[in-house]
Amino acid sequence: MKEYPAKMELGEIWKHLSSFPLAHVATIDADHPRVRPMCLIAHNNTLWAATTSMWNKIKQIQENNKIEFTVLYKSEERVGCIRATGRATIIEDLETKKMLSLVIPFFNDYWNSPEDPAYTLLRFDLDVMRVDHTDGKKYTIETNK
Repeated sequence: MKEYPAKMELGEIWKHLSSFPLAHVATIDADHPRVRPMCLIAHNNTLWAATTSMWNKIKQIQENNKIEFTVLYKSEERVGCIRATGRATIIEDLETKKMLSLVIPFFNDYWNSPEDPAYTLLRFDLDVMRVDHTDGKKYTIETNK
């Protein structure tokens, strides 16, 4: 495994996470990883995801909340990749669900209201991000969440 010795501040890469990027998110199903695309929602310096409650990923997160995701981004010169590890927390608090429903541009395409039982909000609490930057270098971002 290649080391990522250089350090980078989260603010330098946050702009790539603030545009509702498509991430490939892995959960754990027994002893197998399960990967699926999800839209990340960056709000109040936190990463979130909204999903339908009946999907298998909800049960997987309830049983083991460790996650990893990747996001690709590009510059004029090359493609970069953000890889993050941490935990997903299922948010039950209705006020938080309401607040996020207002900033999710696609919310009304999937759910009737923040009270909709089909709406599950996830908060991603990240431990570390590894960035294969478009400058050709690799960086580590310690998020300390």
